Amino acid sequence: MHCVAYDVLFNQWLSSRELKVCVEILQALSSMYPLLPVEPTILDPVADQLISSLFDLACLYPDYEKSQTVKGHYEALFCFHLLAKMVDTLLKSLSKHL
Repeated sequence: MHCVAYDVLFNQWLSSRELKVCVEILQALSSMYPLLPVEPTILDPVADQLISSLFDLACLYPDYEKSQTVKGHYEALFCFHLLAKMVDTLLKSLSKHL
C-alpha cells in the first residue's frame, strides 16, 4: 500500500507548480522512504538525471540584465537546497532504523 501512496505523491502531486505543495510532498516522500521495500530502486531512474540537470542549471552564470536567468539560477539553487534537506531527512530516518 505504501508504494501506491508513493506513486501518487511522486507521479501526480510532485509536478505541482505550487512551491508550498512541492515542499510538503518532498517532506512526505522523505518520511515514507524507510517504509519502501528494502531495495528502494524507485528513485534510481530519476536521481542521476535530476542531479545532473540541476548541476547544469546551477553552474550557468546568470545574466543579471535578464531577470529570467537570475530567477532560473535561484530556483536551481533552491531545488538543490530542498534536495539536500530531503537527503538529510532520509539519512536520519535510515540511521534510526539501523
